[in-house]
Amino acid sequence: MTGLEETAVILDATVLSNFSISESISWMTETLTAPQTVPAVRDELIRGIDHGYDSLQPAVDAILSSDIELVETAPTTLQQNIRRSVRV
Repeated sequence: MTGLEETAVILDATVLSNFSISESISWMTETLTAPQTVPAVRDELIRGIDHGYDSLQPAVDAILSSDIELVETAPTTLQQNIRRSVRV
């Protein structure tokens, strides 16, 4: 094993949307010991659902159920950079 199961993994919106669209969120959360994301990513996924991308719902559900930990204490600059990169 590579040790991946022992390492926290910070997931961005692209990774979560790819696993969600491929119906693999459950596999991912069962495979990784400590998947995490930040509020800006959760918010981006929710905006996607609001715009009709219903296939993102499993990713949001995994965050809301804490299968993917929401790291509220992520550095402010990281969250700002993520928010800035998703503005249209």
